[in-house]
Amino acid sequence: MAASLEPHSCGPPDRTWTASLAVRYSGAIPGIEPVGRPERNHGKLVDRVTLMEHTVTALPPRMDKLDAMLRELTKRVKVLEQHAEDTEGRSCRNNVRLVVLPEGTQELDPVQFIDTWMRTILPSGTTFRFSPLSEHIECRAAPPPTGAVPRPMVICFLHYRDRDMVIKETRSLGEVRVDSAKVMFFRDYTLAVQRPQ
Repeated sequence: MAASLEPHSCGPPDRTWTASLAVRYSGAIPGIEPVGRPERNHGKLVDRVTLMEHTVTALPPRMDKLDAMLRELTKRVKVLEQHAEDTEGRSCRNNVRLVVLPEGTQELDPVQFIDTWMRTILPSGTTFRFSPLSEHIECRAAPPPTGAVPRPMVICFLHYRDRDMVIKETRSLGEVRVDSAKVMFFRDYTLAVQRPQ
């Protein structure tokens, strides 16, 4: 008959009882050890507490460094944003945004269509040059569904003076229509400028 693990008195349990209890439950609770000699783990506990103290003590200097790095990175991002906006603005300065030109009007060759059409509607003797880039005429959005507002078309001229001249001449015509649709010419602006408007 197995010995009882209950203590024999109301006083503190003796070492034999606690050792038996630890052996009995060692399989159910991994890492359990007899509590008769707590000094065995005292050194490890002191080492762990000391390590934690050192880690906590080192946090303020590390946080100061991280704060400085964050401020520097924020400053760099701001500079890069300004540079990107300036570059985008320079890329738009020679552009004209053509609005409400019916979809499909330009057919398969928008470059040839725009060149011929603009020379037809503008007063005789008006000269302008497109940018030599192959993508100097583009639509910056996906084709809209049937019946929706047509996509704006962006035309890039070789020089901003050509852009200003084309806008001035088209406005002097009063209305410019294609297939009964009123087409309008505007300067092209960056997204940062377009949003407030």
